[in-house]
Amino acid sequence: MVRMDKEQYQLLLEYAERRDAKTYAWLRYLVLLSSGAFAVLVSLQAGKPQAGIPFYALKTAWVSLGLGILLG
Repeated sequence: MVRMDKEQYQLLLEYAERRDAKTYAWLRYLVLLSSGAFAVLVSLQAGKPQAGIPFYALKTAWVSLGLGILLG
């Protein structure tokens, strides 16, 4: 077992905090972009029966948005 002194432990904590801050900033950015894209997609679909190419284009956009959120 490797023993760390207080200075090394503080440095490790600092690195972990920086990593967490970057991760949470990335998640906030992802949620912001996905919510905006979701709002646009909903407004494009509102109240209109769709068929043909526009229908499939919209469904492709929904799938792309979902995959983008899941896979980051």
